[in-house]
Amino acid sequence: MEFDGYNKVRHLTLMFSPEGPLIPSSLCNCKNLRTLATFDSKITSFGRELISQVKCLRTLNLRRNSLKEVPNEIGELVHLRYLDLSYNDDLMKLPDTVCNLINLQTLRLIRCTNLERLPEGMGKLINLQHLHVKYCSRPKLPKGIARLTSLRTLDEVYIRGNDDVDNNKEALFELSDLRNMDQLCGGFLIWFGKDLKDARQAKEAHLVKKNCLVSLEFEFPYAKTEQHIEEETVNALQPHPNLESLSISAYSGTTLRPHWMTSLNKLRSLTLRYCKFVEFVPPLGRLESLEVLKIHAWDSLKKVGVEFLGIDGTIETQTSSSPLILFPSLKRLEFQFMRMWEEWEGMTGWSEEEDSHKTITLMPCLSSLQIYNCGVLRTLPNFLRNTHHLKELVIDGFNCSPTLAQGCRKGRGEWPKISHIPNIKVGFEFVQKYGVYQIDDDETPSAASTSSSGNVY
Repeated sequence: MEFDGYNKVRHLTLMFSPEGPLIPSSLCNCKNLRTLATFDSKITSFGRELISQVKCLRTLNLRRNSLKEVPNEIGELVHLRYLDLSYNDDLMKLPDTVCNLINLQTLRLIRCTNLERLPEGMGKLINLQHLHVKYCSRPKLPKGIARLTSLRTLDEVYIRGNDDVDNNKEALFELSDLRNMDQLCGGFLIWFGKDLKDARQAKEAHLVKKNCLVSLEFEFPYAKTEQHIEEETVNALQPHPNLESLSISAYSGTTLRPHWMTSLNKLRSLTLRYCKFVEFVPPLGRLESLEVLKIHAWDSLKKVGVEFLGIDGTIETQTSSSPLILFPSLKRLEFQFMRMWEEWEGMTGWSEEEDSHKTITLMPCLSSLQIYNCGVLRTLPNFLRNTHHLKELVIDGFNCSPTLAQGCRKGRGEWPKISHIPNIKVGFEFVQKYGVYQIDDDETPSAASTSSSGNVY
C-alpha cells in the first residue's frame, strides 16, 4: 500500500484494517494529519512510532476495534481535541499520560466493558467537556473529575457505598462531587452501590441546580440497602423542573412519593421498575406534560386506586367550576409483571348516563394501553369508556389474567368499557382489529387466548 503527497493529507479514514497493529508504516510520514479514524477494523494496538510522527492530530477515532492497550506515547498528542475508544471490549485501562491531553474536549469510552478505572489525574483535563462512560461495567472514576466544572456530558457514574473501599485507597468520585457540575446536559445515569449508609451525599449533589439535564436514571442495587436510606436518597435527589425523562429502578423503599415528583411539569416520560416493596402508585395525574408512563414489576402492589389520579376519587367532591383534566397529555400507559395486582379502581360516581366525564376528564390523549403478565388483575377501570383516542389495548404475556381476558369479549363485563377501541389483543389473538370484532360469539375461549408472549405488532 503506497501513498503519495503525505504532507498534504489532513483527514484519513481506514476501512477494514486487518487484525494487528495500527497501520502501514508509510503513514508515519503524514505529519500534518488532523483526523485519523477507522471503520470496521480490528486494530489491536497503536504504533508507537506512528504517534510520535502525527503530533498535529486533533481527532482520533478508534471505536469498534480490538484494542488491548493504549501506549503511553498518546500523551504526546497535545493538540488532540477528540478521542473515541468506544466498543473496545479488551481495553482494561488507560495510561496516566492521557491526562496530559490538556486540549482534549471529548473522551468517548462507551461500552469498553472491561475498563476498570480512569486515570487518577483526570482532573487535569481542564478543557474536557464531554466524558462518555456508559455501558462500561461501572469503572472507578477518580475524585478529580469533580474539578471539571465545565463538563457538559457525564452520562453515567457508579456511586460506591461507604464499605466499598478501593484496593489502592485512591479517592473515588462521590455523589456529593456533583455539587459544582452545573453545566451537565442531556442524560445522566446514577448507579448506587450496595453499602449506602445515609442520604447526605444525595443532598449535597444539588441536582436541582442542573437545569440543562433532560433525562435522569436512578439505578439502586439489587442487594438491598436499608429501605429508609433509599427513600431519603430519592427525596434528596430533587431534579430541576426542566427534566423531561425520569427512570427509577430496583428501589427498595416502601413508599415512592418524593416531594418533588408532582412538580415536574415538563416531564414527558416516567419509568418505575422493580419497586418490589411499594404498595401504592404515586399521584401522577397532575403531571401536565407526561406522555409515556411505564410501571414494571411491583411485587407488593395489589391495587391501583384513585391516589394514582391525584384526587380523592369521588365526582361529588370535585366542585371546581371548570373541568378537571388528569393525565392531560398521556399517550402510552404500560404495566408489566405486576404479579399481585388485583384491582384497578375507577372513580366513584362516574357513569356515562350522568355525563360525569364533563366534570373530570381522564387521559384524553391516551392511545395505547398495554398490560403484560398481570395474572390476577380482574377488571379494568370504568373511565376507559371515555378515552376516545385509545387505539390499542393489549392484555398479553405468559401470565395473562384469564379472568380479565374472558371479560374482554362482546357481551361480557369489560366490553362496555373497551368496545370503542379499534385494536384489542388478548393473548395470541385479536378480539377486535381495525374496529371489526374478530371472535365467533359461540366460540369457547381457548387456552392460547389467555397466555402468550410478545407484542402486538
